[in-house]
Amino acid sequence: MTQHHDRLVAIHEFMKEELLHFENAMKKHLSSGTKKIEDISQHIINGGGKKIRPLIVLAVARTCGYQGLLHADLAAMIELIHVATLLHDDVVDEGSLRRGGKTANAVFGNAVSILVGDFLYTRAFQIMVQVKAQEILEVMSEATNKTAEGEVIQLVHNKHLELKRQDYMDIIDKKTAQIFCAAAQVGSIIAESSLDNQKKWANYGYNIGMAFQLMDDLLDYTANPKLSGKVTGQDLSEGKVTLPIIHALEQSSSEEKQIISEIMSQKSVKNLDKIRHILHKKCSLEYVHQQAVHFSQKAKEAIEEVVDSQFKSILLELADFTVNRHR
Repeated sequence: MTQHHDRLVAIHEFMKEELLHFENAMKKHLSSGTKKIEDISQHIINGGGKKIRPLIVLAVARTCGYQGLLHADLAAMIELIHVATLLHDDVVDEGSLRRGGKTANAVFGNAVSILVGDFLYTRAFQIMVQVKAQEILEVMSEATNKTAEGEVIQLVHNKHLELKRQDYMDIIDKKTAQIFCAAAQVGSIIAESSLDNQKKWANYGYNIGMAFQLMDDLLDYTANPKLSGKVTGQDLSEGKVTLPIIHALEQSSSEEKQIISEIMSQKSVKNLDKIRHILHKKCSLEYVHQQAVHFSQKAKEAIEEVVDSQFKSILLELADFTVNRHR
């Protein structure tokens, strides 16, 4: 497989049949008599996305020997929860662009975006009830609760330059890594894996999630919009304190901290070059990438003892892609 974006293309190509099952499940579960729900759902889904979370469900289930098709419904369930969080996040962050296109709230309005997000959450839990696996309900109720908690904690600490590194790691643990962790667990549960193996897969998913969020933090300052379709400087424009800023502050003198504080308080992408210069000077971007690679490596180590297969290779490839992506 080639590097960076081509890696994901190759992964999608190998998983084409599995993704087709997933897409059919998405169509089935998004069916609604209310046109506005379908319009907004399709707006988000057609906007692209890497489908990392459903890929994890699908590939873990197959790696663990699952032969049925319920894993596609569960992959759809994970994606519905993810899409619901995007709808809610964009309202909270007053976002207008995502994946190079307008956010649902910018197109349809805040109120309906929130309500459709609620619909997707509840539809996801209906899927879990239909699958009739109590363990999956337990895992997902815990994960979604932690995700909501993480979002609240991040909102409370928004614009707080005194945010400590460990506090931020705790936030991304909850708001991002827990759903990745749950995705891997769900794949192993539907395959009736042993509790010991479920723990290994949970560890894999958690570490992928941590690496993924750290790379998002990094790419917000470094991504090439033409290559990524991602609007850079969004965290800066929202005054959002992420690990690159936290690390730079830790390495700065009082005078330098004041400069960073002034830039962040202005909440303007016009200051992107200024803050990039500081982040490069303090090696903060390099540090964040190293941390992401650390978590990616831990994910691969978590499944070292799993029997080799093409699906396991895909999961190892996902770990590498997570930290070598440009979007």
